[in-house]
Amino acid sequence: MKNKKKLLMVFLRIVISFGLIGYFLFALAKKHGGLDVALKQFGDAFAGTGVAWLVPAFFLHLIGFALVSFRWKILLGAQGVETRYKQLFSYYFMAAFFNTFLPSTIGGDTIRAVESKKHTGSATTSVMVVIIERLTGLMALVLIVATGLAIKFFQGPSTQREV
Repeated sequence: MKNKKKLLMVFLRIVISFGLIGYFLFALAKKHGGLDVALKQFGDAFAGTGVAWLVPAFFLHLIGFALVSFRWKILLGAQGVETRYKQLFSYYFMAAFFNTFLPSTIGGDTIRAVESKKHTGSATTSVMVVIIERLTGLMALVLIVATGLAIKFFQGPSTQREV
């Protein structure tokens, strides 16, 4: 019975994924006067991009996912919840998919909360861990901006270049 439920969930995920991709392609085709026109514009946008930039960007993005998944694991561990890192990493990819196709990041955070509830047993704990994880990310972003502003401030106006 448990295997049937798991198989059904995988099937539903696949159907939802293809449904969202289909909707995305349909909306793209409608906006640009046909799918072939939209895909050509998409290809043209990447035509000037070199692989020398895409490959490192892909790996940096992957490293970012890995670090955020690790932070999520630490926060769950602080709540006494033991989870496998590999599982959280896969949940984060699912969340990233939904963040890409839904209008905000709420969809991805919902996926992460629902999936982590399987490990915590508590919706409240799962939601709070996702919120705290988001807030720590926000604090890190504020710290990066403050560091950049401090560096810019101490460099002074003599190092500015005209464009």
